[in-house]
Amino acid sequence: MKKYKLEISIGCILGGLIALLMWQSLAAKHPFAPYIVVFFFASTLFSILFPKKGDKLSEDKEKFAPKYFAQIVLSSIIGIGVIVSITVVLNRPRFSTTFDLTQRKVNSLSEETEKYLDSLDKEVEIYCIDSSDPRERYCEQNSHLRQLYTERSSKIKSTQVDFRNVPLLQKIKPTGYSRLIILSEDNRNEISGKVTESRLTNGIIGLIKSKKAVYFLGGSGEPTITGESEKTYAGIADVLRNRAYDPKEHAVSAGALPVDAQLVIGGSTQVAYNSVTEKSLRKLLARGGKLILTVNPYRPLGLTSLLSDIGIQLDNNVLLGNQGATELGKQLMQLAPMRPPVVIGEFNKESPMSAAFRPQDIALADGARSITILADNPHKDVLKQTVIMSAFHAGPVTLSEDQRRKLPLEGPLNLKFNPHFDTQKTYPVGVHVVIDKPSYLDPESKGDDKFPGEVVLLGFEVAGVYERAAPANAQILPLAVAQMYQDKELISIPNKDFDPKPFDIQKNPAGWLLLFTGILPILTALMGFYIWMRRRTA
Repeated sequence: MKKYKLEISIGCILGGLIALLMWQSLAAKHPFAPYIVVFFFASTLFSILFPKKGDKLSEDKEKFAPKYFAQIVLSSIIGIGVIVSITVVLNRPRFSTTFDLTQRKVNSLSEETEKYLDSLDKEVEIYCIDSSDPRERYCEQNSHLRQLYTERSSKIKSTQVDFRNVPLLQKIKPTGYSRLIILSEDNRNEISGKVTESRLTNGIIGLIKSKKAVYFLGGSGEPTITGESEKTYAGIADVLRNRAYDPKEHAVSAGALPVDAQLVIGGSTQVAYNSVTEKSLRKLLARGGKLILTVNPYRPLGLTSLLSDIGIQLDNNVLLGNQGATELGKQLMQLAPMRPPVVIGEFNKESPMSAAFRPQDIALADGARSITILADNPHKDVLKQTVIMSAFHAGPVTLSEDQRRKLPLEGPLNLKFNPHFDTQKTYPVGVHVVIDKPSYLDPESKGDDKFPGEVVLLGFEVAGVYERAAPANAQILPLAVAQMYQDKELISIPNKDFDPKPFDIQKNPAGWLLLFTGILPILTALMGFYIWMRRRTA
């Protein structure tokens, strides 16, 4: 064995390294197999480096070989140990988040966010509502980003909500899954979908900056936000107040909308809106405001020119309950023999406006008007129109504007359905329009197109006799408000991937295998060959 100390030692080092790399595979064969293999190679190497007393070298030229060889072997082992130790340290998530060594600083917040968080003087709570599908791991994907905010500012607390915690859910009142709820003492904000640093920082800024106002137009026969009449927005206004919005009324006769008006709800009128109101709403949209319009199907809405400019139009019909033509129609006749409701459903799951509704959810309406998305529009390159809900099992009746004005708002309707209508056809009655460059709606305002305008048009009323008959009726407007009232991005931060980026030893296994089983053993062998040559010439 004396003669082959060098070769056996190199073999022990190589075998030990291979055993470490194949640790899991050996453990699969037997739990103690990797320990036994590593112990065998280590004990053999130890016996060579530190021979027993009395094991004298046969020749004087061998006297320096153990010393040199021991230095080389120990240097190799120490070098491997240093590499592994550095890899372990770099691979710890805590290291990668504390010391951001990435080129684009993806493990740390931007200077703009840090500056704002350092000046934060109000308590802010961030609640993460996970996806309805646990496989999406929504909260897990943004947990690192939320952790960066809590570590930077003691004013921010972040929590993932357990769906079994009913009192907490009642406190934060989420409008759906896959979102962050941001709360201060007197305000509330939501961020749905993908969470970025820019969206989260702007959400906190908007939360602290001001309370969100929701203006309801009045003066043209619209439902009011107070009172106990049959048609009132009082219940919806209470829901908005509970979610930290500030519902207000604005009479169309008072002129221009207030400066702080960012979201306006109008429609369901008894008198069509005139050109003055249309001009005011154009100014709102041109500066990036939001508009929700509901329709009284028995009266003209007006705003024909504005709707045409955003690529939609109300059809010249009234959709009525499909009396007797289907089983559902017969049931609806029993519910309201004089004017059976229209069923609103088939909510578009790809739209954030209606993603919170379940497939079995429906809303009921006292008639509706279908909506057409215009194919030929000169501004279609800056418009994105999405159907968010439809009416089904409804019969259409085509009416002129004059005929519509004469329809009774109360009492039964004696109208004939269009001949040969399809009882299974669906009619779009809810459309969401995003206007990327809305300045064309009001050239006088000279808007800078910094923020997109948004319009939600509902071809039916949500306040009325059916409001409490189906839970979805009372949810439609609050859901639309929550999704549209996203705070404007007051600061701009480039998107980053905030998943921890530790040093990953498994990223290039071929390279590590080459280092441990190729380069290091070869260097050790070359140094051993140098010792062997020294022995021969000594």
